[in-house]
Amino acid sequence: MKHKLYRGFISIITIGILAFSPVSAQAAGGYNVGEILDTVKNPNAPGEFPIRRGFFDGEQGFGYDKAYHKHGLRNIEAIKKVGRSPLSSWEGNSLVARAYAGTYTCGWWGRCTLQDEREIRRLIQK
Repeated sequence: MKHKLYRGFISIITIGILAFSPVSAQAAGGYNVGEILDTVKNPNAPGEFPIRRGFFDGEQGFGYDKAYHKHGLRNIEAIKKVGRSPLSSWEGNSLVARAYAGTYTCGWWGRCTLQDEREIRRLIQK
């Protein structure tokens, strides 16, 4: 009997989420893309960063809506955990927080073998 387990906090392949809207991104009129759903503190940066509602139009977007619709990430706690990762560094004006998620196959006696591991990133712009 084999079971699939997901290491860490999320079971998605990859993710890139922007905390602030790219200039080229546009949402329908009246949609509050700037609504702050939560905040997260990264150990390598001062202050807290917002997790914004954002939007996703099928091709481009940012924030929680993009994570939800493009990447299938429906748990805001997973976004917060990636954002809190100490595996982060500044790249230009963006803080890139990194974490890893893996898929394991486990045998009857609980011995698990890593099948796939992916880097997950959250991009936070100043």
